[in-house]
Amino acid sequence: MDCLSRHCLVEVPRMKWIQHTVVFSAFLLAASCAPKWDAAQKAALSSVSVPAPVIAGDAYKKPVGKMAGGPAPVVVVPGAGFGAGAVGNGLGQLIVEGIGAAQQSMYENKHADAMSRISNTVPGDLSERIRKSVTKELSTNSFFRGKVRDGSPNRLVVSINSYGYVRTTKVDGNILMAPQIFGSFELIDANGKSLLKQNLIGIAAAKGRPLEDFANDRKLASAAFDDAINYMALQISAAVDLKAQ
Repeated sequence: MDCLSRHCLVEVPRMKWIQHTVVFSAFLLAASCAPKWDAAQKAALSSVSVPAPVIAGDAYKKPVGKMAGGPAPVVVVPGAGFGAGAVGNGLGQLIVEGIGAAQQSMYENKHADAMSRISNTVPGDLSERIRKSVTKELSTNSFFRGKVRDGSPNRLVVSINSYGYVRTTKVDGNILMAPQIFGSFELIDANGKSLLKQNLIGIAAAKGRPLEDFANDRKLASAAFDDAINYMALQISAAVDLKAQ
């Protein structure tokens, strides 16, 4: 599983920028390996439109207060052979999952009031915010500058699979949370051919705060969601630049 298919969170106080760096570096590495557009493909992309993003009906997820999962511990099983090793690895994974479930349960119990109200802080216009942010970023992109037009048969479609609050770090005993949005985008030409497709993950790591802060301040939550959205738009622009080189 690559870094774009899960949240790559590094729990290091005062170094939350690592979260963005790890994810963005993995994203750029994957994008740089893809074939570049040829002259004909570039010519066909004389314009592009950004329709309203598609958000899955069950995309909202409750806050994740447990630490991000890491490698399962090695569990030594007597009589080590291939089968014994498989059993050991399976047991190690169960231990990790059990610890994570316990951490999540403790977090939910401790922050029950904020948990009950936090879904109300998610922007009701999330889809439109994403569309506007992507449109704005593409309008200044080196390849699509001056080419973003409503109604263009070439479409950049954003799909959102999940969003919510996740743990970013722990400072002075306080678990800090931030909005995270996970999805993908696909650039489809006038003939319905996919020219570029990538996963997306945006997390407002720099806006990490205790969950109660977001539950009590919708403006704070709104700004943090905008950060996560803008980070996703930057990923799209970077991917386009790499393909158009």
